[in-house]
Amino acid sequence: MDHDPVSLDEVKRSLPGANITTIKESVFELVRGNKDISSVDFVYSAGLYDYLKPGIAKRLTSYMFKTLNSRGTLLVTNFTPYTPDIGYMESFMGWDLIYRTHEDMLGLLQHINEDEIASTKIFYNKDRSLVFLEVTKT
Repeated sequence: MDHDPVSLDEVKRSLPGANITTIKESVFELVRGNKDISSVDFVYSAGLYDYLKPGIAKRLTSYMFKTLNSRGTLLVTNFTPYTPDIGYMESFMGWDLIYRTHEDMLGLLQHINEDEIASTKIFYNKDRSLVFLEVTKT
């Protein structure tokens, strides 16, 4: 799912024959509840949460989790405040991101019933510039 049809076409082109369904949709339509999606085994978001304010990020996390089948997995990544190149990214690239800590990532689960979560794992890349939240549904 993406709002960009070119990205969706790339998924189809890169994975011919894979059992993947692409959907053109915006984040805001999802959190408004205007799209009913269910029965997926894996949902991930890379490069999106860095731009989402906490309230929207929590609602989107809850929505994505609801789409999962039993034992399905949600994976979210975000830049951290430990990113070594923040000054360069902001000053020269105009890349003003929302950075999240371990606690912030756990906070994304605020609207999900704990009984529905089989496991939660938070981990980082090598230089701790990226944090990953992996949640598996019961």
